[in-house]
Amino acid sequence: MNLSKLRRLHVIIIGSVACVVFGVGLYFLLIRPVDLQIAQVSSELASSQAVGSRLMSSRQGLEEAISKVDLVQTKLARYETSKMPNLSFAERDKGMIQLWHEQSEMLGPILERWARRGVQSNSTITLPAPPTNPNQMETNLIRITVGKIEVVGNFRSILQHIRSWNTCPRLVQIDRPSLSGTSPALTATYDLTVYIFPRTAAGPEIKMAGAGGATGATAGMPPAMAPTAPTAPPAPPPPPTGAGGGNEGTGGMGRRGMGT
Repeated sequence: MNLSKLRRLHVIIIGSVACVVFGVGLYFLLIRPVDLQIAQVSSELASSQAVGSRLMSSRQGLEEAISKVDLVQTKLARYETSKMPNLSFAERDKGMIQLWHEQSEMLGPILERWARRGVQSNSTITLPAPPTNPNQMETNLIRITVGKIEVVGNFRSILQHIRSWNTCPRLVQIDRPSLSGTSPALTATYDLTVYIFPRTAAGPEIKMAGAGGATGATAGMPPAMAPTAPTAPPAPPPPPTGAGGGNEGTGGMGRRGMGT
């Protein structure tokens, strides 16, 4: 090619084309990959920020949930202390004896006191007999049906009386209340039920001896239990019997003990 024929215009055109080609090549070889990397990093950063925001929100929610659980556990511990006897069936025979003492020595007198609060009580508190076989008793929730309670008073005193059961040191349920008569000698009747939640889960069942191996039986009381192996727990005594009183029932447990 004869360079003498190239004019200045030709040189400018060739130079411009070369610059364009060089610029395009530089873009695709260097700039575009960097742009793609920047876009990818930006996308990952946005995703990370979203995940971090969700993580922060989840962490705050977890901390709030832990605080609520701690609060509920504190309330539950306070409730158990104020409403539940210290009753455990980890060792079934000992737990059954604890239940005997609870019904005969604690629960009966408590219910009698609350049944007379602010009103005249026309009812005798009687409790069903406690279980005598540690392997067949309820160990998760103990439901003790007391029966109907009848009280006499004016309208205000009866309302206060029913509300006062909320302060009873045992968990009680008042059901089907009814009123009759005229104030100030209204008669109120309601059903009373006591619920007890043991503090711990029940332990394994105890090996029991046959009918001939039971000793220490007393009329109207459950016989003592005798283990079949030397390593079994000792036989518990029969349920305690309280002295009968003028207001005690004879069909179950009275104010201070179980009826015979």
